[in-house]
Amino acid sequence: MSSQSVEELCDKSKVVQSSVWRAQTPRFLTHFVTAYQDIGVRRDEYEHGLKLLKDKVESIRDLIDFSKERKIRPKGAIEKACNKAKAWRKKVDIYFEKLKARAQSSV
Repeated sequence: MSSQSVEELCDKSKVVQSSVWRAQTPRFLTHFVTAYQDIGVRRDEYEHGLKLLKDKVESIRDLIDFSKERKIRPKGAIEKACNKAKAWRKKVDIYFEKLKARAQSSV
């Protein structure tokens, strides 16, 4: 195993991390939609490009169904940390309530 980090290997091979790709792709597509929606020729080029992209993805993976809505939103790192802290506080509160009840019952 070499001493190179994952980031160095990604930089050399031009690999984009999935989290970066997920953040950049919607921005990129939104930019194109808003920039070219009024220009007919550009819009046709854009729709043709999307069709080609969809065909390439479908050749590798299953069919893409745009009618399905994603109901589960992925959680961010900050939201996960907040939820973890809330759960920890709740556990501490439950522990102290049990400890208090045990102390009062012994008196």
